Amino acid sequence: EEAAGIPDLQGTGQLAAGERLIPQRLAEELGLSRTPVKEALAILEREGLVTRAENWGYSVRLISVRDAQDVFEARLVVETANSFHAALRATESQLGAMTQRLQQAHGQLRRRRIMEFQRASRQVHEQIAEASGNGMLVQMATSVCASEASGSAAVPPVA
Repeated sequence: EEAAGIPDLQGTGQLAAGERLIPQRLAEELGLSRTPVKEALAILEREGLVTRAENWGYSVRLISVRDAQDVFEARLVVETANSFHAALRATESQLGAMTQRLQQAHGQLRRRRIMEFQRASRQVHEQIAEASGNGMLVQMATSVCASEASGSAAVPPVA
């Protein structure tokens, strides 16, 4: 759970690509002890979102244009498949929930609340993946979303 807070800082512009991350400073800023922050940074390192620097902590991974293109292409393939299968398999309840979340996303966008819009938009895409009824596609969508998080400014979610 603590790991989720650190990528969110990058998405809000509080952390820039290449920025140095010192566990003690992050712990103070997030109001946590150093142990969960260090554990979160280790998880983020395994996910490729940060890189470990010798003797001084971590830095936020810089995403290249090629990385952004790769994520976009993977997302296009996975989301197209999810949408196709969701169109065939979604229940009325799932359709209603997706419609409601999509309306919330659009409302956030109209109010220019970009972070809230991105969050709601991502939830719509998660709902579509779930409605596909294909566990493998859900896993793939989750993986692509995790890759996207490291370059959220380069590959914005679309509702």
